[in-house]
Amino acid sequence: MKTHEFVMHGHKIIERWLEVPLDFRTESDPRTITFFSREFVRQGGEDRPLLVYLQGGPGTKGMRPANPASGWMDWALDHYRVIQIDQRGTGLSSPIDARYLSELSAEESAAYLSHFRQDSIVADCEALRRALGAPPWTLVGQSFGGFCITAYLSLFPEGIERAAITGGLPHLGHIDDIYELTFAQAIRRNEQFEDVYPGSAETIRQVAQHISEVDEYLPTGEKLTVPRLRMSGLGLGMTAGFDSLHYLYEDPFAGSRGSSRRLSYSFLTDLAGVISNAAAPLYALIHEFTYAGAGPAAAGKATQWSAQRLAQANFATDPSSAEPFYLSGEHFYREAFTEDPAMAGTVGAMDVLAEQTDFPLTYLPEVLNSNQVPVAAAVYQNDMFVPAPLSLETASQIQGIRVLHTNEFQHDGIRTRPTMVHDLLAMTY
Repeated sequence: MKTHEFVMHGHKIIERWLEVPLDFRTESDPRTITFFSREFVRQGGEDRPLLVYLQGGPGTKGMRPANPASGWMDWALDHYRVIQIDQRGTGLSSPIDARYLSELSAEESAAYLSHFRQDSIVADCEALRRALGAPPWTLVGQSFGGFCITAYLSLFPEGIERAAITGGLPHLGHIDDIYELTFAQAIRRNEQFEDVYPGSAETIRQVAQHISEVDEYLPTGEKLTVPRLRMSGLGLGMTAGFDSLHYLYEDPFAGSRGSSRRLSYSFLTDLAGVISNAAAPLYALIHEFTYAGAGPAAAGKATQWSAQRLAQANFATDPSSAEPFYLSGEHFYREAFTEDPAMAGTVGAMDVLAEQTDFPLTYLPEVLNSNQVPVAAAVYQNDMFVPAPLSLETASQIQGIRVLHTNEFQHDGIRTRPTMVHDLLAMTY
């Protein structure tokens, strides 16, 4: 294992690069990838226990705090040495992008991507713990990080001292169950957005109707389409998301002469920053497949472009119709892969994965039912991404879990309440 140490704002930083198996389930596969982690140690805290943070996503690299003494980490570093990881395929952990996958066939790309789900991520974490010779450690997981913790509890419970999950108790069934609820919640959030910023819905509808009649192009070169525009609603599920979305759509059209109405370059540039997957390609590439094989109820069932299918059932497709035009949330449509230049050449692999039925089980109810690890979870009643009813259903299958069920926060409660990690870990004692 390669290491590198330095000091940042009075904190010792230890960076580690560990070679891990690509396929932890198959010893005969010799392929390996690099797993990167970064440990933060406050002065005088060299002997404190380890806490591993599993970030949301999937497909996002670990936090890069400019100052470790901020947010929830400030409290945590008084009690723990904190490890931030780059989940496999991101950051410094053998990153994946479309250019890398372009060297492979659709089938080869799909097979490779199938090794970057939460079961493999926690296998990497456990490999690191064993390489360090560390005792069971504390886990904190936000959103998809909670999915990872649930997989960790299922596959390697012996490696966990205690765990806290924020907005991330996963459903143990099929993805369609989840998307039925997340589309419904997205519609509610669209309506609430209109209540807060009256007239916004009409402006968004006008933009959608305009691009269905006039060709407009994003700075990255591709034509802007209605399905891509619809994917700009991710912020609806965040605390300050209404405000950000309002500013994005407050003045989308450029000043023009005569009847030549066009979208402004400023709007197109800002919109591209919202809907492009260039910064985190793996977020889109494996998103639906992190729900495949979630539990026995999902075993042997393909995802079959779930977001695409359910969007057609839940949303009006014609912005000129009398029906409301809604933005969606954390849903990736086929156009994300056929139109976004950052995803060029990946749709074939997505088609293969969408029909795959043999994903290994990610969560094991028989293990969770007899769980002995102290766990606490925050479940947000109005969560647009991780539906509360399904999270509570999962909680009922994890023995001993303590649940903070609240309507006080959106999905990003860990950011808006810095004491959230402390409060949840306190519930595990």
